[in-house]
Amino acid sequence: MGSKSLPFSDRTNASHLANLTRSFVGWGAKFFDYDNDGNLDLMLVNGHVNQEIDSTRVDVNYREPALLLRNNGSGVFDDMRELAGATFQRSYLGRSLAIGDFDNDGDPDAIFTTLNGSPVLLRNNVGQDCSWIGFSLQGTTSNRDAIGAKITVTSSGRTLTRWIEGGGSYLASHDKRVLVGLGSGAKPVNVDIRWPTGIVQHVPDLAPRQYHHLIEPAAPVSSKNPKTESLLRSRFWSGCDDC
Repeated sequence: MGSKSLPFSDRTNASHLANLTRSFVGWGAKFFDYDNDGNLDLMLVNGHVNQEIDSTRVDVNYREPALLLRNNGSGVFDDMRELAGATFQRSYLGRSLAIGDFDNDGDPDAIFTTLNGSPVLLRNNVGQDCSWIGFSLQGTTSNRDAIGAKITVTSSGRTLTRWIEGGGSYLASHDKRVLVGLGSGAKPVNVDIRWPTGIVQHVPDLAPRQYHHLIEPAAPVSSKNPKTESLLRSRFWSGCDDC
């Protein structure tokens, strides 16, 4: 059999990640859309393991800054240190990182722990500048947390895909709800969910700037089948306040 090349290429330098991260020891890491423009950004918390590194290296420090890297939409990341607040201009012995909307206002916040120090809680103040939609999925036939589900959102001519993931990063677990940034679009949202069981559920015309609680249907959903459409309505709630 002939060899088949894998569709991967090394973008570490082209994405700016090599230059931005090479001098740090990274721990917690998470792709998320902090400004709700639809592009997945990246946050990393860093901290060296060698307490004497300051005395042996001039280019590496024991305490290191957290990084907030903005995706410009072309897979290239820019360091937002100067704009992201005082926390990103300080240095820490960072370890775990968790991302979640702790104040339920529709943008992702962050918390990270530090070695022998207090945790740092960061409230997002820019995500509300763009539209968004949130989902809380509940499996029935598949696992209750719907881990492995694929969410495809279509709005204003744009299609975005997100996944329900298990686990998190180092010593942390993230908010299981999914936030999808919609940019400047404020039109109704269509969503297709492929549940871990293989059932595909289509839910049209959802209102943005809300969390929507979706429960896995018991049978495949078809827009041409009135029975399954009725089932869909009975298992769907919008604007969930306590998802």
